[in-house]
Amino acid sequence: MYVSEVENQNLPDTPLFTGLTRKLLEGYFKLYGTQHFKVFTLHHSDRTCIGYFYFYTYTRLGFRFTITPPGLPNIGLVFINGAQKNQTRIGQEKDMLQLLADNLWLKKSHYVELVLPETFQQMQTLIWSGYLVEPRYTYHLNLNGTQESILTAMSSELRRSIQNFDAAPFEIKRNEVSSNINSLINRYYRNKKIALSSNISLKLMELYQSQNQALSFTVYKNKVPVAFTFFKVHPDRLQYLFGAHEPHLPSGLNSWLFWLAIQEAKNLQLQLLDFEGSMIPEVERFYRKFGGDLKVLYSIKRNTFLIKWYFWLKAKIT
Repeated sequence: MYVSEVENQNLPDTPLFTGLTRKLLEGYFKLYGTQHFKVFTLHHSDRTCIGYFYFYTYTRLGFRFTITPPGLPNIGLVFINGAQKNQTRIGQEKDMLQLLADNLWLKKSHYVELVLPETFQQMQTLIWSGYLVEPRYTYHLNLNGTQESILTAMSSELRRSIQNFDAAPFEIKRNEVSSNINSLINRYYRNKKIALSSNISLKLMELYQSQNQALSFTVYKNKVPVAFTFFKVHPDRLQYLFGAHEPHLPSGLNSWLFWLAIQEAKNLQLQLLDFEGSMIPEVERFYRKFGGDLKVLYSIKRNTFLIKWYFWLKAKIT
């Protein structure tokens, strides 16, 4: 097996790259720039394409950084695993991760930090290849039950905040992604010290909306946007990606927006709400109250001695 870089945005002709996947990748190329956004395909020795992944790369002071694309939850690693026996499936997963570890672009990078999709759990190969593996956590809420059973599974505090929320002072608009929320997102990111450009968030939301993969709610008070939440629609699930709100709003507002999303997901016959994950304690506590199942995913890191010096110098300057 081997890895090949996609050049000039020429994605191979394979069922892996559906029409929607191609449009999303083309959108990512346009958003991030071909010099930064890199796609790699995974192949059998007979050149059959069996998977792909992507990442974002840039240089600072001559150092190369390779990271998960800003605003995306992970590196999109996908591969066809046709093995029937569990032992063989695990072996093939490890083989794929070895291909990732051996990627020359990563080996030449001074700093690597990538988030893997939650389906990849066999981390030994990456540890043996010198990567620091760190767990991250998310919650999955099963939506197959009735609305009543979903409410019952929530914490009593969250359930009361939803049932008692007074939406009368607010105007809530569905699927309105426009530049008028940019300043709201920018202030929220700045206050929460979130290292993500509000412009990138907005462009990603516009991309997903153009492909009918968006569900969002914008909250107005006195015709001014005060809160916003955005979900990406997958064939089987709803995935939370972005959100922002002004301080000092009623505590039940955010819970209410998620409840609206749950109701819409059930209307779309989706099976799961993926909270996408957060390592911020207050956000994790909020997600936990919905009664979902805790899921573990992994990020991998590797840096060189020189990059440690870079971060030390950067901290001194700032």
